[in-house]
Amino acid sequence: MQSTTPKVELGQTVMTRGISNLLALHPSLNSFIQKSIYRHTIGEWGDLCEEDKQANDDAIKYGSHIVCSYPHC
Repeated sequence: MQSTTPKVELGQTVMTRGISNLLALHPSLNSFIQKSIYRHTIGEWGDLCEEDKQANDDAIKYGSHIVCSYPHC
C-alpha cells in the first residue's frame, strides 16, 4: 500500500489563465489534475516502468528531476 505521506515538496504551483478557464468548464478534468498532483507528491509515479520509478525515488534522495505519467481517458 502506498504511503500518503508527502515525499515531494512542490513549492508554488501555478497555471495559465487559459488552463484555469478550461478547468472551470470541465470539473472532471479539474478533479483529475488535483488527484494527479496529489499522487505526484506522495511518490505514486503513475504509468512508468519500474526503472523510471526507481530513478524517481533516487532523485528524491540525491536531487534530480522527477517524471510521472497519469493518463486521462
